Amino acid sequence: MSMRRRPQRGDHDDQAAFVKQATVADTTRLNCFIPTELHDKLRVGAARDRTNMTLMVVKALEKYFEERQ
Repeated sequence: MSMRRRPQRGDHDDQAAFVKQATVADTTRLNCFIPTELHDKLRVGAARDRTNMTLMVVKALEKYFEERQ
């Protein structure tokens, strides 16, 4: 049995920007519990925007902290 590679989502620019950021900045894995309904919305939103959930969470957190300053 062979494993297929998971298809990439999002446009090339978003992926390239995320990979560049991930390789330049130190990263840490985040594990947290969120409501299932919110997770479903995040997954659908990522698919609709052709991006990934990690990038969406990073952007949302950055926006949150920018607004708090």
